[in-house]
Amino acid sequence: MSLVQGKNTVKDFYSKLKECNKSFGYSEKFLKCTLLKGLSPENKIKVLMDGLQALVLDEILERLERLE
Repeated sequence: MSLVQGKNTVKDFYSKLKECNKSFGYSEKFLKCTLLKGLSPENKIKVLMDGLQALVLDEILERLERLE
């Protein structure tokens, strides 16, 4: 699965990932890795600077949404 955030919000990007995942049934760990890999460059920097990659997926999403 190879999706990128582009100009979408983090919430919209994750919604698209979840929709695609309905066909595949990947684990939450896989979704987290896919989300982190597909984030916009700005959000990737936020994740790295704030150490968000160590958090669970829901917490990453919540924090990024607050920063948008």
